[in-house]
Amino acid sequence: PNPGGGRFAWFFADGRRIFINRGVEGQVWEVETGTLLRTFGGTGGKMSADGRRVISQRLGEPVYDLWNAETGDLVRTFTYSWPAPTFATLSPDASQLFIVMKNGTGYTPTLLSTETAGELREFSGTPVISQGFSLDGRVVLTIGRDSVYVWDISDLTSAVGDAALYNR
Repeated sequence: PNPGGGRFAWFFADGRRIFINRGVEGQVWEVETGTLLRTFGGTGGKMSADGRRVISQRLGEPVYDLWNAETGDLVRTFTYSWPAPTFATLSPDASQLFIVMKNGTGYTPTLLSTETAGELREFSGTPVISQGFSLDGRVVLTIGRDSVYVWDISDLTSAVGDAALYNR
């Protein structure tokens, strides 16, 4: 394929399609034929590890859209007031959305349910510049300018983000 200009790319589990974050939109391409199969609106986008969902932010709006990666259908919209979350990442099974909200005093990393849009956990710590889920979805990694936090999210009934498993 010749998608050109992609910032990030992920293979679907079948190895026959790729999702490319082009910065201004997300695209799904068939690898063998180079055929563009679908485009997702919004700024860039990230795909869940299972290849079922894509999250993208609407350009110039404090809105994130959750898409079905197979059909291109809109699944859910997450709307915020300004300032919008600085970024969002889907859990491997797309059941959770990790967002980082910028507020007057700093940043608040938050875990949401993609089914209900409800808050599951709020995290403490320093400003986050990057984040990711473990492949089993039980751990979240947050990286700040001078810190790395590893958060156990396997038991969401425990204390609300008051301590990390590991901080270096």
